[in-house]
Amino acid sequence: MATDRTSILRENHDNDIAWDKWFRAIYPRVYFTLFGMTSGTKEKAEDLVQESIERFIKYDGLEKVQTDAEAVSYLIKTGKRLWIDQIRGEQESVPYADGRESETDDSQSLEKEMEIERLAEQLKEDDRNLVMWIREGRSIQELAERLRISYSAAGVRVHRLREKLRKLAEPM
Repeated sequence: MATDRTSILRENHDNDIAWDKWFRAIYPRVYFTLFGMTSGTKEKAEDLVQESIERFIKYDGLEKVQTDAEAVSYLIKTGKRLWIDQIRGEQESVPYADGRESETDDSQSLEKEMEIERLAEQLKEDDRNLVMWIREGRSIQELAERLRISYSAAGVRVHRLREKLRKLAEPM
C-alpha cells in the first residue's frame, strides 16, 4: 500500500522535506492530466501545474483535502479552470473559405473536456474515478491493477463506461 503523502504533510506542514515528498508524489498525475488537456504542450502543462500548486498553497488547499487522491483532484480541477481562462483569453477565430469563422482547435478540445466533465458528474463515484484515471492517461493494465481486476475485466469496464457516456450525451 502506498503512503498517503497528503496526510503526512497535514501533520508536518512546516517541514520542507514533507512538502518535497508530497510534490514528487502528486506531480506526475497532475502534470500528465494537464499535459493531455493542453494537447501535449509541455510548457503549458508545466505552467498550469505550477500555478495550480501556488493556488493550492495560497488558498489553504491542504485544509480542504484529506488524501493524495483528493489533492490530485483539487489540483487538476484548478489546472482545468486556469486552462479554460487561458483559452478564453487567447481565443481566436479561424476563417473558413466562405468567410464564416470557426473556433480554434484548443477551444474545441476545451469544449470536449468540459462536456466529459459535465457528463461524468452524472455518474456514480466509481465511474467518475474511472473517468478521471482514463483522462490521466492510465493504461488498461494500470486500471486493472488499481481496481484489482483482470485486464479483460478492466477493458470491459472502460467499454461500458464509454457506452454510458455516449447515452448521457445523446439528446433526449
